[in-house]
Amino acid sequence: MKIKENDTVRLKEINEHFEALEAIMSKLSPETLEALNAFHDESFSIPYCVKWGATGIAEILEAVKSET
Repeated sequence: MKIKENDTVRLKEINEHFEALEAIMSKLSPETLEALNAFHDESFSIPYCVKWGATGIAEILEAVKSET
């Protein structure tokens, strides 16, 4: 995957935000997480999006790193 250097910096910033979101989400009570999952379809809930957004950006950064 080819990404411009300045965009790689931005992707790293996005990754940092996802890591911060994951840390905040981990502090929520199990009851609140359950309520968030129940509010929307589980595949589109906020916890789901944060988890897979973080995974996706980490995979992209790893792919970029392996090409350099």
